Amino acid sequence: MFDTIWYYVGWAIIAGITKVLLRKNVVSYAPVPKGAKILVANHPTISDPFILFTSVHERVSIMIFHQVFTIPVFGRYLKSVGHIPVVRGNGQQAFDRALGFLNRGISVLVFMEGAISPEAGGFAKPRTGAVRLACYSGAPIVPIGVGVRKKNIRHINAIIGGEKIRETWYFHGKYAITIGKHFHVTGDPTNRPKVREATHKVMGTVMNLARESSSRIHG
Repeated sequence: MFDTIWYYVGWAIIAGITKVLLRKNVVSYAPVPKGAKILVANHPTISDPFILFTSVHERVSIMIFHQVFTIPVFGRYLKSVGHIPVVRGNGQQAFDRALGFLNRGISVLVFMEGAISPEAGGFAKPRTGAVRLACYSGAPIVPIGVGVRKKNIRHINAIIGGEKIRETWYFHGKYAITIGKHFHVTGDPTNRPKVREATHKVMGTVMNLARESSSRIHG
């Protein structure tokens, strides 16, 4: 019960902060299905995981870069409530944990780019994890496109886990979210060409939704 209680305490705090600081604009083309699902999104800023998980009114485990878990107090909180550290070069451990959550009926949020989107614009090369999770678990994929105003992005130089990192945060202004219709991806998760093909199709959907979100912000 402890982790569940603290999960929703954190959810309420972050939801309150984002409500004050951001002007969220959310469009959904279909109801988000109940039960375990794989939420996939683009990743323009570090703020995205915390904004998105308060936009889904159920428990979600987020796959987050592992160095964030080394931040005192905050990192311990993330771990205690069930978010998933992703270690570069050892993605299998994070994958197995995410699959375990899905099999237990808990949804997972995955940023397909595996990193922050390029500062110059556009999107990073997508990773195959979300599609492989869908094939193994049978859980539906819910595509999400995020749009932000570049002028509101703040860059902060920080040292996390002994490594210098240029953080990209979004603290205020319009933040648009477009949620697409969910769909299933099936097939052999060990068939790499098919998995890559499906990954690019899913990412294409996310990119279109992200462009739609951006158009609402700048329109």
